[in-house]
Amino acid sequence: MSVVFRASSVGNLMSYPDKNKLPDGAITELDKMVSQKLIKWQDAELDFFTTEKGKICENESIEIYNEVNDSFYVKNVERIYKDVSTGLIIDHDTGLVFDKTQPVLTGECDILDKANSLVIDIKTAYSKKTYPFNLKISKLYEWQLRAYMYLYDVNNAELAYVLVDTPHDLISKKDPEHWHFMQDVPLGFRVSSLRIERDDEKEQQMLARLSLCENYVMEQITCKSKKA
Repeated sequence: MSVVFRASSVGNLMSYPDKNKLPDGAITELDKMVSQKLIKWQDAELDFFTTEKGKICENESIEIYNEVNDSFYVKNVERIYKDVSTGLIIDHDTGLVFDKTQPVLTGECDILDKANSLVIDIKTAYSKKTYPFNLKISKLYEWQLRAYMYLYDVNNAELAYVLVDTPHDLISKKDPEHWHFMQDVPLGFRVSSLRIERDDEKEQQMLARLSLCENYVMEQITCKSKKA
């Protein structure tokens, strides 16, 4: 059985990345993974309106990004599964992902630009208030982008927040409506983005940490399963 780690969750495992020991925060996250697997539960959506807007308006956000950047990107639909121990891409459709114990990293970037060795992660801002006009990357998103660069074997990654109108039924009653409609916002202000470059040292830290995490998860699953 493989332990599959999602690119979006890697940041929760990467405190003190230079240490060859799991930090408390990573152990907490891994214990939750074990619990979810063994007693079969999933996280609830913490903010339904924000999550739904992101899903519904994703293509519109890509269109605005293209208009601002004079590009012609379309939504990527290729999800990658990669064996962390070998660096080989796994054909998930064959059912071979779970054929042996191995840490597997998976992710699906929003935009893949192979010609420019670039992945782009599009975030649809919920409102003007939550839009990061001066974008700074969090450690969580940095590691997600580094996971994408590893998965798709590219040298650059971009995080982009986009302002688009919010569907009426997703506007919180406590919010002023003008926070959610963008006709008065200049086009150039409707995308806030930054890029990072691939870093071999950080990538190796990520792969080493995922191997430690896989060992911990398998030990816990084996121990707990004996009690079942």
